[in-house]
Amino acid sequence: MSQPLIGGILQQARNARQLTSIDMGETRFIPFGPKQSSCVGTEGLAGCTVAMIVSSHAVIMSHILPTSDANLVMDTIEGLYDHNRQWFRSPSSTIVGAGYNMVLLIGPMAAIIEARFQRLTIPPRVHVYDPNPLSSEFAGRGTIVVDSRGQTINVYIEDTLVECIER
Repeated sequence: MSQPLIGGILQQARNARQLTSIDMGETRFIPFGPKQSSCVGTEGLAGCTVAMIVSSHAVIMSHILPTSDANLVMDTIEGLYDHNRQWFRSPSSTIVGAGYNMVLLIGPMAAIIEARFQRLTIPPRVHVYDPNPLSSEFAGRGTIVVDSRGQTINVYIEDTLVECIER
């Protein structure tokens, strides 16, 4: 939707103390709001997968290692979604995975995640990133950010805007 930004959105949010960071192997529910988080993000994607459910009020984000059990991760995501369903009117779901030439390398894992999102009646958008660190170097490399600081909730993959959610 847009070109990558100079400076790195995740790093800018971190510097402004507006970032809730999701670590490798972690799955969390984060609400948005004045006393809540402004930005939620993860970094260090180099073969990992990110699965998330986003609404205008909150995000569930999971940074999934290649060796993770996708069913166990999705059990956690579904549990968080069920427990916090009031935060997710009109949600969207996204899978971000490593790949080459726009083909996911994590086919079986992606299929499990996609089927589980379909079961929740939240069909996912699928995005592919190049895990090769030599393919390009820029500030947002290997990052995913959900930014609630503006009039819309913006989802960035490697600093490229891929989704806007109206409040």
